[in-house]
Amino acid sequence: MTPTIALAITPEALDNVLQYLEKHDVWAVALTCKALLPACLRSIWQTLEVTCESPIRRPGSEREFGESLCNVIEKYWMNASWLQYVKFLNVGRYLNADSPEASVLLGLLESEKIRPNRIELIVDHPNAQIPLLRLKAYSETRLQVDFSIILVSTLPLTEFVDLPKVSHLTVQAPFVPHEIDEAGPQYDAFIGKTAKDLAIVLDQIVNLKHFGWVLPKIHLRLMGRPLHSDPRRLVQCLQDAFKRLKYLISFRFYGFFLHPTVFIVPPHSIRELKVEGIVSREWWKAFSGCPLPKLTSLTLRMKPSGAEWQLTNISLNWSPKPDCLPYPGFQLHNVTSRGLRTVVCEVDDGPSDIMDDLLRAIPHPQRSANEVSKIADAKEIIEQCSTLFFGSLLDECKRAAEERYRLRAINQYGNWGAVRFSAEFGELVIKRAAIDTQLAPQRGTNLEPPLEIREWCRAVLQGCVEKSLNYTTGIHTEMLEGSQADFNGSQFFSDCATRLRTLVRESLNNSQSAAFFVFDEVESFQKKFKTFKRRITDAIAERLVAGEKIGIVEALSIWIDAMVAHDRELYRIGYLVE
Repeated sequence: MTPTIALAITPEALDNVLQYLEKHDVWAVALTCKALLPACLRSIWQTLEVTCESPIRRPGSEREFGESLCNVIEKYWMNASWLQYVKFLNVGRYLNADSPEASVLLGLLESEKIRPNRIELIVDHPNAQIPLLRLKAYSETRLQVDFSIILVSTLPLTEFVDLPKVSHLTVQAPFVPHEIDEAGPQYDAFIGKTAKDLAIVLDQIVNLKHFGWVLPKIHLRLMGRPLHSDPRRLVQCLQDAFKRLKYLISFRFYGFFLHPTVFIVPPHSIRELKVEGIVSREWWKAFSGCPLPKLTSLTLRMKPSGAEWQLTNISLNWSPKPDCLPYPGFQLHNVTSRGLRTVVCEVDDGPSDIMDDLLRAIPHPQRSANEVSKIADAKEIIEQCSTLFFGSLLDECKRAAEERYRLRAINQYGNWGAVRFSAEFGELVIKRAAIDTQLAPQRGTNLEPPLEIREWCRAVLQGCVEKSLNYTTGIHTEMLEGSQADFNGSQFFSDCATRLRTLVRESLNNSQSAAFFVFDEVESFQKKFKTFKRRITDAIAERLVAGEKIGIVEALSIWIDAMVAHDRELYRIGYLVE
């Protein structure tokens, strides 16, 4: 079992373990060992949710809770050291009104006592202008903050948040004013304006990655009851906006999708698709033709049988009825089994083999002889890269990294940064691989061979001797200038030896610190190198099929760049802490 001291100096390893525990279990671990307390506190406060403990709502309860929340924040949070660990902040609905709790939360953000990487909030009230204007000013000053927004109100979101920083957006039923009759044409105009406002918002959220669409029965009558206006124009308005979302990777539908026009074709970049609710056969037909070449996860949760009673009061003016099961012969024409890795299909009162039927209907691509040959070449290149890396290349780069980090050992361990080390160590690996394979390196200059350990020790010791002599000579000169003749030769050598011992001890400590740091980070680098083997094989195979020429150095560069990009993304969202 790994010693406790070793665990305490590897925060990434502790974070990987603590993320699978409940918060009360993390507290129990923290109470057992003082050395684990900082890591446990960091794990506990990575996410902060400001919620009301009591679900009971009574007159005055929200005001009382708001006042108590302010007291808690002012008394315990303002100077709390653990606030620096908060990376994900969920403020819920507390910014929907100009309230004391909203002012306190915004004050923490503006004073940078909380510096989260992601903020989640719910916008559902038309009286949220003042807090959201402060949030906009805050968002414009922060470069690395993503916003996760659940949009319920018809507020012009473009006026309150820096939209390029919004990465998560969930659209729910809009706030319907009481003076609007849901049975009249004003409601249709209201829905049309909501759709157009959403299209404007989507046009400005250029970096949107996750989108959810909640379509309840009671508010959006696109799903069933007759409309005074043509719903196809509204859907087309949104469809054009979705086509321009280049970075969208997750698309989720929730609700009642019965009208044949209520279907949005997801962008080609979609990797995760989740549909939960009630759909029609026309919906299945539209879904089967979607171009989803990058889809890796598909979740279908259909519950028409248990929800048919909710549809009895709906006057359908078209032929299709709710149907959760795919029609006979259904298949996803543009989804391949090679890309689709996760399929979840839950249907109430449906056949138990629905998922098997769906998987059998997914076409299996017939690879050509050229594709088979290029895949074999990619596997061979990857094996050569792996053999080279875990051979002499790893030891050489490890020694070079230790020599580099000895110079930085004057700083504390945590200030070096795991993400930065991965990038720099990857550069060493690529440069050394270019030398070993006798190929011209494509980035930077050639790596100078590391010094022999005895030569390095001799050079370091000589430097310590020179520094101690210069230091003692300076003292001797000052004493002579001060007419102090009691500084003789024996005292000179004694002071010089004392200074030399101090410098040697510092150099030894720096060497040990660098060795410990490099050892832990190289171990982590090796593990990530192995885990990326499969995905890099697929990426190189695709490039070879496309006609590119890739050698060992190029393959290593692609491999390591993917690892570094993955670490930087984890650091950006708050999973890794420098």
